[in-house]
Amino acid sequence: DSPLTMTFAGDVLLRDYFYEALKREGVTGIVDKAVLRQLKDSDLTCVNQEFPFGVTGEPADKTYTFRVDPDATRYMTDMGIDVVTLANNHTLDYGRSALEETFQALEEAGIGYVGAGRNIEEAKASYDVDIKGKKIAILGASRVLPYVSWSAGTETSGVLSTYDPQVLVEATEQAEKQSDFTVVYVHWGVEKSTQPEEYQR
Repeated sequence: DSPLTMTFAGDVLLRDYFYEALKREGVTGIVDKAVLRQLKDSDLTCVNQEFPFGVTGEPADKTYTFRVDPDATRYMTDMGIDVVTLANNHTLDYGRSALEETFQALEEAGIGYVGAGRNIEEAKASYDVDIKGKKIAILGASRVLPYVSWSAGTETSGVLSTYDPQVLVEATEQAEKQSDFTVVYVHWGVEKSTQPEEYQR
């Protein structure tokens, strides 16, 4: 009967000014102490990782492209982040080689990830964890992708797209069968809008 605390935050991007501050001062250089305490004290903390970890690849043909050195995973761990969703419009900013580097960096750091994978089966798989006797399942998907080709396929790495929600709905139903709590983290909506779109409902 002990309380179970899960914390969810939005976009995280470790680059430029923030990355330099992290290297100089650690996570307290960019994260408020009260927020950091919340992130670290929670039984599970999940964020949207709005970049790939990598040093390879070429930038996509888009206005903003992000990439962060894989060594920076230690700062994610220092912030108490347990799992990230990679389902967003920046995960493939530097192509599939950097995406593979991202998987490897997160796996080596012990950080779970959802919403992207080496194929569609991995991309739609839930992150499952037992906490205080409860089974938690987390899924990730995006309805904001700059290119259709970013979607994961049967033999292609990529992101779980939810422009057609059927795959996500089925994955959610499957996760609910084997968990006490199922969380679906979706990257979607209209920026700066305070009301959900009809497709979000």
